Amino acid sequence: MCDFSDKKANVASAAASLLAHYPPRRGRCTLDGILELCKWRDSEAVLDIINEEISPTETSWPVIMCPSSTTQLQSSTHHRFIASEYNRVADSYRCPVCNEYVCNNEVIDMLPKTTGVLRQVESSANSTFGEYAHKYYGKDCTASVYTWECDPENRNTVMGLALMIKNRYKTTDDTSSGDFSKQGARGVWQSAHVGVVDISTGTYHFQSSFYLDIALPLCSAETMAGPRARFNGNVASTMFCFERHATVTPLKLDDLIASIGEQVQSTENSFRSRLVEIYFGKAESVAHGIRTAPQTAVSISPQNKSEEHPGRFQPSETPLVSTIDSGRRHKTDSDLNTQRQLDQVCNLSKPKDKSELYYPLQDEDVQVDEWIKVYDDQGNPYYYNEETGETLWNKPSNETIVLGILQSLNLANPPEKYYRKMRKYFRHYGMPFNLSAFLSLINDDQILELDDGSTVTALEYLVPVYGDRRKIHVYISQTQQNSLSK
Repeated sequence: MCDFSDKKANVASAAASLLAHYPPRRGRCTLDGILELCKWRDSEAVLDIINEEISPTETSWPVIMCPSSTTQLQSSTHHRFIASEYNRVADSYRCPVCNEYVCNNEVIDMLPKTTGVLRQVESSANSTFGEYAHKYYGKDCTASVYTWECDPENRNTVMGLALMIKNRYKTTDDTSSGDFSKQGARGVWQSAHVGVVDISTGTYHFQSSFYLDIALPLCSAETMAGPRARFNGNVASTMFCFERHATVTPLKLDDLIASIGEQVQSTENSFRSRLVEIYFGKAESVAHGIRTAPQTAVSISPQNKSEEHPGRFQPSETPLVSTIDSGRRHKTDSDLNTQRQLDQVCNLSKPKDKSELYYPLQDEDVQVDEWIKVYDDQGNPYYYNEETGETLWNKPSNETIVLGILQSLNLANPPEKYYRKMRKYFRHYGMPFNLSAFLSLINDDQILELDDGSTVTALEYLVPVYGDRRKIHVYISQTQQNSLSK
């Protein structure tokens, strides 16, 4: 029987394998869930083993605010830095600007801290690459540089250096046209350049890796509810590495950092060019190849209405007459056959309450919740949905439909609470709160990134209770499957 350490290693290996199968954008949430499952074991040791198998550059990085006043560099806001394995000690992360450790938004006094030449190089590099990030990426970009000792015999000259850049991108003012317009695009760019630097000879060798998570609208119109293309992944290849050999005259520290900066800029531009040419260009051609024209809706004649079944067709050998507004129209044999087929497929019946209503998923280019007012043979009005085939006595509103669905799921918490949060969420992003928006809560484009860099689904954010969230997720999944099977 294996001892406890072997069991711990097996758990960590299985956790690392599980983490590798999840999309990189959900890496932080997945890692937190794995550590929660391992809470009865040594979570810190499990995390260390996971980090040995999963590179810290393969997942989204949290961005932490340093509350220390010494980091307010000519700004009224606190400095933000990237938290990674290069500056972590237990649950604390070292700020590269003030050289203090931060835990739960508080500065704590602990060791080890960077000193001597390591601190001098780190401070100078953070100042230089901070300006580089703001100039080439924008004010919302965060850049952090960390150094550490990697050669005890040459601790004052040879060191490890990690440059990490993270930029959150969102645009609403792009005027370009076409299927891949940048208007409404959003995403996250991360680039990491990790290597060894010898300041005595001016030599260095760096390996670059990139992480990208971007959502692009597939339509020219600015609409959050429209179809979107999601690109997410990380790249680490020997194609993206750079180095510098020893020279006769060693470089000064500022010149050495400037040389590294030029190589970083060239490498990032090279990766961006390959990304646009290969990935985005190929994806655009594939999207054009699989796109088809939307199908036109078939108009169905109004159905009859009885006491128990609104819109229910009743077979009759005599000609039927339907009153529509002030005019009258005779139904033909073709109309009767169409109604019989519709009746057999839909099997409509009068609902006893709203909990029995069923609302199948609609295509994204079809307007949902569109009800038309029709009349039966006796001139009684009712409402008929041409897309879903439903009939109701009263016309439902878009938001009432979602509330009725939530009330029918027997949730632990009040459905009105979730209903208000969902309405506020969709209105915040300028989206209509209707059935189509509700059914999109489990889609890949409904991913939110929190301030700490972690990502959650919109459904997790709106419904934090697992039991209630599971019921809503199952309902949406079954509705989508029923729609696809039709």
